[in-house]
Amino acid sequence: MIGEGTRQLDLYDFFSIFIPGASLLLGVVPLIPQSVHMPPAAIIAVLIVGGVVVGRGIHAARLWIEENAGAPSHRDEFIDEILNPCVLTDDLINQFYLACQDNFDNLALPNDRSDLNRQSHADDLDMLYSLVRSKIHMDARGRSRTFQAVLDFYGSIWIASSLLFSLYYSYATIDGLTNGWSTGFGDVIGYQSYLSTYDIHYAVIAVFAVGVWGGAYYTFYRVRSDYREIYIQYFMSDFVILQNESGN
Repeated sequence: MIGEGTRQLDLYDFFSIFIPGASLLLGVVPLIPQSVHMPPAAIIAVLIVGGVVVGRGIHAARLWIEENAGAPSHRDEFIDEILNPCVLTDDLINQFYLACQDNFDNLALPNDRSDLNRQSHADDLDMLYSLVRSKIHMDARGRSRTFQAVLDFYGSIWIASSLLFSLYYSYATIDGLTNGWSTGFGDVIGYQSYLSTYDIHYAVIAVFAVGVWGGAYYTFYRVRSDYREIYIQYFMSDFVILQNESGN
């Protein structure tokens, strides 16, 4: 069981932390100066270690942006669904609530779910989400863990795509501003990137950056709302099934 939990944790880190970080590093490679030369082993090491470090930075940035932008968190969606079900049926919500009462009697939850109040039971609802999540993750068999990894992957890859858009659009803008000068972009600032060896027009780079950013927005950002609903569904149903199994 411990081994299964560890594999699930590694899977979550791989998708939501490493892949966004490694994607950002790979996207920056064409902008690296031509004077930089690294052996293949060093490149792999930088990609692995840097992917984790940069990925955690992206993950933290995403959380900070969502918090300051007022975007609903997983916890907020969970509490909203308990108080006013919009995705799940009342029957499943009631089963979930009864299972929570049986397992977490230390929480001051009312016997009747209809008596729940966001203000007066805010701390208990916050704690309830944390306890249920820990219970599911320790078991490591539920689908909600997978959907949480996908959901966080979408958010982090959106941040990585936005950063790459900023870098490439800025590169194209500076290249365009210096294009009419007698000296080129690299001569102006003493910098020649690997991308410059392909002699791609700055307008093409700018359009490509905008296209990638727009595609990432529709692919990764907007679809998150659908995955968030699916995550909450599996989050509650996983817990109900686990408790039914433990009671048999």
